[in-house]
Amino acid sequence: MTKDKIRLFTSAQTNLNVLSGHTWIFDFPNHLKGKLEVKNPQELSGPIDFARELARAETALAEAAEETKRWITNAAEELEAFLIQLRAALDGADPTEALEKIRFLARELRGHGGTFGYPLISQFAKSLHIFSLGVTTIDKDVYDLLKAHIDVIRIVVRQDAKRENDPLAQQIRSVLARAMERFNRRAAAAASGSGGTT
Repeated sequence: MTKDKIRLFTSAQTNLNVLSGHTWIFDFPNHLKGKLEVKNPQELSGPIDFARELARAETALAEAAEETKRWITNAAEELEAFLIQLRAALDGADPTEALEKIRFLARELRGHGGTFGYPLISQFAKSLHIFSLGVTTIDKDVYDLLKAHIDVIRIVVRQDAKRENDPLAQQIRSVLARAMERFNRRAAAAASGSGGTT
């Protein structure tokens, strides 16, 4: 392109009129560069100790992993506590607050699990979150399925299960699948008016 065909667009401009046949160059300030620049030139007076920096990075990653595991463990314990509160709804107590807490924790676990290396947590928390969104009242069947979800999440946390294809993961999935199948059968029976329980 010749110079007359080049237009410079900066962060100071507020609009962009695209002209066909022109090349547009976007020139925005690099905010990250300033954060990475060495403030004290003395820091570069000697060679960089890459082994030390790598060790520091590995330590930071290990601390982050441990912190994430603690958070997930605490969240699983909180789920169990809210499930106990929810049990009172079987006797007529208002389930709203406990359900909201369970939904919130399930949504958080759904996001954190996949991000921080716990795909099983993410899967089961996603299932719990989706199911809980449709819950407005609590009966024994609903409670049992919520409990099944929370139980499998607690097993994954307790066993520190991370691999999706290990035997424990397969067993846990089958436990939850059977619980969901029972729930669906009972719901279908109730809807048809047969009132059957299996």
